[in-house]
Amino acid sequence: KMLNEEKGELIAEAVVSNRSDMGFESANLQLVEGHLNKANGKRPRPERMNRVAAMAVQSDAMPMMDKDELGDYHIYSLNDAHDLGAKENITVRMYGPLDVGYTKKYVFENSERRQKEEPLEVQLTMENTESNGLGISLPGGKVEMYSFKQSSGLEYIGADNMGQVPKGQSTTLTSGRAFDVIGNRKVLNYDRQRKSEEAVIEIKVTNARNENVNVLLVEHINGDWIIKDESLNYQKKDASTIHFPLSLNAGETKNVYYTYRKEWK
Repeated sequence: KMLNEEKGELIAEAVVSNRSDMGFESANLQLVEGHLNKANGKRPRPERMNRVAAMAVQSDAMPMMDKDELGDYHIYSLNDAHDLGAKENITVRMYGPLDVGYTKKYVFENSERRQKEEPLEVQLTMENTESNGLGISLPGGKVEMYSFKQSSGLEYIGADNMGQVPKGQSTTLTSGRAFDVIGNRKVLNYDRQRKSEEAVIEIKVTNARNENVNVLLVEHINGDWIIKDESLNYQKKDASTIHFPLSLNAGETKNVYYTYRKEWK
């Protein structure tokens, strides 16, 4: 839940499915986070895993929500006991709400001679650190995002899939596209010779919002290239990607120009 442009609340829930024909009452559940490889056909299950499963069902104890490790996996013990009927799915709260901070940017991604005009992608980045209210192993899954306003309450703004996020790492989620932050990319000139190629690129970004926005232009260029005549400093991210970060005030339009040149033998 996004409380404003910098702060939000994170809630983690899990769906537990009982595919058996047996129901369980007051079961203490342990959730395993990790990618467990499954071989085809029947195979014997480890004896310890059988005991853990039996203890989770039969024990009357109600452990607090806690995290432990089993080999390369994380195990979460839920606070409360739960009834789980045969063939039933239940949703359980793992943790939260947790107060977290995030950063938002608008991304316009292109490559070489591509020309297009479209709303920019909205990306939200969250640091999994103690200083940001987290510092725990975040399980992967579907993330639903909501914006909260005093006047209208919760409003759904999109969803994305998140992989497992170890402590100290960050994750970036895409909520959708912003209809009022528009990118327009044009190839102003293109010259191809027998052993070279050169293109002049113009990228125009318009911010029609009533607030300032941070924009990231992502450009992919393959081969042996150089950049020249750039109107804005760029960052080389890898052998085929450069970034142009820029900020736009409310109602502002900015143009970015650059030329890429490629040569080969």
